[in-house]
Amino acid sequence: MAVNIAIVGYGSAGRQHAKTLLDMNHASLYGIYEKNPIVDTDSVYRFTSWEELLSNPDVNAIALCLPPGGRANKAFEALDAGKSVLLEKPPCTTEKELDQLLKAANDANQTIGIMFQHRYRLPEEAFNVNWDHQTTAILEVSRPRDINRYFNDWRQDPALSFGGITAHLGIHYLDLACQMLGEPISFHQAGRREFSPGIDLRTVGTIEFSTGAAMSFVVTCEAEARKERLSLYGPDIRLTIEDGRSALEYKGNLRQYPVESTHEMRKQLYMDFASSIINKEQPERCHLQGGRGVTRLLEQIAMNGGIHI
Repeated sequence: MAVNIAIVGYGSAGRQHAKTLLDMNHASLYGIYEKNPIVDTDSVYRFTSWEELLSNPDVNAIALCLPPGGRANKAFEALDAGKSVLLEKPPCTTEKELDQLLKAANDANQTIGIMFQHRYRLPEEAFNVNWDHQTTAILEVSRPRDINRYFNDWRQDPALSFGGITAHLGIHYLDLACQMLGEPISFHQAGRREFSPGIDLRTVGTIEFSTGAAMSFVVTCEAEARKERLSLYGPDIRLTIEDGRSALEYKGNLRQYPVESTHEMRKQLYMDFASSIINKEQPERCHLQGGRGVTRLLEQIAMNGGIHI
């Protein structure tokens, strides 16, 4: 059985979803809903209204590729209409919103997930490690951008974007840290530069997690070099994820894992999501519950940036 997916919003994220679905057997792209008439949806069926999409019995799930501000309302309506939902990142603007969506999905007996494809970089062995109070982590994310081109349209509106570079490009590796180390219990912001109020270009800070682990991090778009590196150091174990390459060293034994393209990881995510819809359960890795940690962290960063949610 192929799960029929409709995409809402056909910007850069929507096009990435479409490319993935057109290269799959387990899930198929049924159609696109894009309000802007100028945007070309190619040869894919185009819904004329949100109501038409919701009422179509052949659509099993909706991928909401919309800005985070206000997106939850569409998710609630989709779940209420009997559709499973896949949220683009960042998944929610508050923990309260996340809890409300989890309850709505449970009440509707529908699947809800997040497009956090980098979770599929984590080796299974890393989940069996006791990352405790002896663990120290370091995260550096440098994603260079032409800021005047990148922060335009909805991205320059903190009410819609929910922040800047950290919320949109630093979020993936911050989420990986939360998957391993638990939920953040404290956050200290050591530095911040902004494009405009509420839209960060650089965020520096430290985080303490529920496991007792601690991490320092920096996310920036101002450096010329691109780098994404997360390192976790335990007493006798080290996990490093650097530019997509994963390595796990335990008691002197080093195991390296093959690099997979972002496109292939999105395919893995959609396989997980589609399988969960068929089995009427929540996804194994792209589950929304696992987004609590990074949502809590981004909510604190947003508040520090003066965004009133």
